[in-house]
Amino acid sequence: MLKVTATAKEKIVETLHSKTEDPEVAVRIIPSPSTPNRLKLALDKEKEGDHVVRNEDGKKILLIGSDLATSLKDMVFDYQQSPQESGFVVLRVNSGT
Repeated sequence: MLKVTATAKEKIVETLHSKTEDPEVAVRIIPSPSTPNRLKLALDKEKEGDHVVRNEDGKKILLIGSDLATSLKDMVFDYQQSPQESGFVVLRVNSGT
């Protein structure tokens, strides 16, 4: 399953607090309809079959459809910040080979 870093979890929680007060809403990773091989984020509620990432309090924060979860297996969801830009990224795990 997709690994989510602590930094990414913190930023997801910040995003949720700024966008909604509904405790059932989480951030969903979806394929970008306009750009192949790109992902985007949207607010949504859990659907049957979703892979759910929870924060330390057990609250749902990130949703991944089962079809996309297979593609993201062995990847890392992170939040990176630099002077030029900041945002969420999905990185391939370095297998060390």
